[in-house]
Amino acid sequence: MSIEGIAGAIDCSHVAIVAPPANHDLYPAAAYYNRKGFYSINIQLIVDANLRIINVNAGFPGSMHDAAIWRMSNINGHLENRYLNDNLDYHLIGDEGYPLSPWLLVK
Repeated sequence: MSIEGIAGAIDCSHVAIVAPPANHDLYPAAAYYNRKGFYSINIQLIVDANLRIINVNAGFPGSMHDAAIWRMSNINGHLENRYLNDNLDYHLIGDEGYPLSPWLLVK
């Protein structure tokens, strides 16, 4: 079942990884230690009404919050530009981890 005007649902998920070296110059272990207590990569997914993955953003360490990943995503920028040009005919839905905006509806 789809809801008119909703293109998909967004959320992030932590995928566990082996901890990188603590003193690594580019990828220190602390950046990958998440609030759930393990090392991970935080992956943002958008799915459509048929549970098909329509977007993946997997470039962030586990310590990064869902909202921060969203702010930096290309999809956020795309939807914002559509909104600013009066051409927003669809929205995404997400949980309370995301900021409310005209193009992202949160519960």
